[in-house]
Amino acid sequence: MRVAIVRVAVIVVSHGRTDWLERCLLSVARAVEIAKGSGANLNVKLRVMINGEDEPSFVRASEVCGHLEGIQADVVYRRIVTTPGNARNELLRNETAEWICFVDDDAFVPENYFVRWLLNDLASFAAIGGPNLTPPGATAFAEAAGLALSSQWATYLSFRRYRAMRQGSPASMRCGEESLILCNLFVRRTALGRDPFPSELSCGEENVMLERIAASGGHLSHDPGLVVFHERRGDPRAFMRQVFFYGRSRAYFGIQGSVRLRLAHLLPPLACGGLVGIPGVLLLPSGAIGLGLTGLLYLSLSVVAALSVCRSGRNRFGVLVRCVGLFPMIHFSYGAGFLAGGLQVARERMASPGYFGQNG
Repeated sequence: MRVAIVRVAVIVVSHGRTDWLERCLLSVARAVEIAKGSGANLNVKLRVMINGEDEPSFVRASEVCGHLEGIQADVVYRRIVTTPGNARNELLRNETAEWICFVDDDAFVPENYFVRWLLNDLASFAAIGGPNLTPPGATAFAEAAGLALSSQWATYLSFRRYRAMRQGSPASMRCGEESLILCNLFVRRTALGRDPFPSELSCGEENVMLERIAASGGHLSHDPGLVVFHERRGDPRAFMRQVFFYGRSRAYFGIQGSVRLRLAHLLPPLACGGLVGIPGVLLLPSGAIGLGLTGLLYLSLSVVAALSVCRSGRNRFGVLVRCVGLFPMIHFSYGAGFLAGGLQVARERMASPGYFGQNG
């Protein structure tokens, strides 16, 4: 019996990352070649959008796509920049492939990517994805950043987005939106509908889309062996900025009811708010001792968490020390972003017609 063709559209939105974009596209092409060579009846096309003025990326992407064999590809040049969510919505509007694969331009896939994906029972899921790992040969800071993000002490339920498959891990498992990430995600086209991504913010839009799919009865799955390699931010400032945006989007969409908020999401902003009260605490008789003990407890928990994820690798001690230092960066950047997202919602609501009885 002839196996039905599995049709997949790979969506990539890019700007200002010419070399990484080329690496991403070539890795997808190689993974398709390997899958077809293994007997998979796979039909893959590449949909690329250059989001904003970026002639070098458009030229390079067009050249790469023009030389691909066995893959339909097109490159859209959107000179007026828009949010990534809106860019993806535009690419999806006329797309009819059975499955949509989202990959970031600063990520690349291993050769067995589509082979691994096809091992899953695709009929059971509306969306399936896996972790994004630090690329081999990354700097010590990037390696530490990836390991810190893979710790539940840092990212709570989202740790699976960054954790490599460990011995005894199941092939795939049911999960919530917090375990999936847009740089490595397959979604059934019928589950997406029209314009599935919110366009207000440039981060966290997949959480809203996945929460809506789950709420409508669609099953989400995490496969720890379905990996991509994703560049980490190269310095503390860029890393903290990224985590800040994670916190902002969670608060913004959470307060509006588009995604769930849990107690763990509230702890970082509460800690940030607590910093304001430190001078007052120091005036108390045992304030300094209490703060010191709290700081010692936090450091101890951070060291234990770092030891649990920094088990091997080059320069293990250096990565371990960096990992310990990254935990407070993650917690306070996320907390500050969460507070900023809450303030943004408040400002938008106060500016809306009818607020404070403006229309009554």
